[in-house]
Amino acid sequence: GFTAYKSPETQVVKSEESATTITGAALFQKNCAACHGTDLKGHTPAFPSLKEVKTRMTKEQVADLLKTGRNNMPSFSYLSDAERQALVGFLYGEKTKSLIQTQLTTEEQGRNLFVANCARCHKAKPDDPQPAGQQMRGMMSPPVLAGVTRYMNIPRFEAVLNMGPCYMPSFDFLNHQEKSAIYTWLKTLEKSGPQYNGMMRMR
Repeated sequence: GFTAYKSPETQVVKSEESATTITGAALFQKNCAACHGTDLKGHTPAFPSLKEVKTRMTKEQVADLLKTGRNNMPSFSYLSDAERQALVGFLYGEKTKSLIQTQLTTEEQGRNLFVANCARCHKAKPDDPQPAGQQMRGMMSPPVLAGVTRYMNIPRFEAVLNMGPCYMPSFDFLNHQEKSAIYTWLKTLEKSGPQYNGMMRMR
């Protein structure tokens, strides 16, 4: 069975997929897999393997790191204590779930999903620092994503996330609502984006 965590003080959000629960595995896929890999093997040296994290860190240390962030790793303080505990349990090889999901606006969710899944390689705005993924791989600079909503509608944007063209991985583990949330947040940055950012226009 699952070990369930609950934070009574945290509000609940009802998503398209489920009522209130989310597993530790799903939390990992949505927040950590883009950097640490769906198999937890990481992308060294910038993003270490998490397969044996329990031999290096206590649960309390992992939970604190999720809350504060460090170096290339962003803070996941927007997750509730219950969600972080479920995520830590998953990293320890346990079947866990959180009985709540933190309530966020669509824009907030989109920003957090961008940080967790896209910011490793893409700048959101032209004046953002160079992402760690570019430094690590020495690859051609992926496009700045502010302004991409001028050239792509949501179906095309989702198709790109699903396909993972060129060196970009597939993000088909994100559901429709989550991809739409990223698009919605990027749309708020349109005025910050270049007139042409390398993304192909819709025909």
